[in-house]
Amino acid sequence: EIGGPMACMYLLDHPDHYTSHLFQRFYWRSYVNEVKKAWEPALSGEEGKKNQSEDQKIVIANNGGKVIGVNTVMDYMYRPEKYESLCLYDWVRRLVKGKMSK
Repeated sequence: EIGGPMACMYLLDHPDHYTSHLFQRFYWRSYVNEVKKAWEPALSGEEGKKNQSEDQKIVIANNGGKVIGVNTVMDYMYRPEKYESLCLYDWVRRLVKGKMSK
């Protein structure tokens, strides 16, 4: 069941919550899986087999009819040298993606 005020909000296309902050999505498991790859040769037995079967997830975005893959793990791994000192938290917090100029 849903309450009357909540039903009205959905019918009027109002948001179900308000916040003064914007939050970035962060897929922790993708980063952990990438780090585990460094130790994969040392892993043996059941844990090694489990890690090999985990696939990498890539977010697909539609940008003006063009489908592009968005992989924040690769963005962090191959970030410019001037950002090498940023930890993962600061990288995700400050990251703003945009189109490259022609």
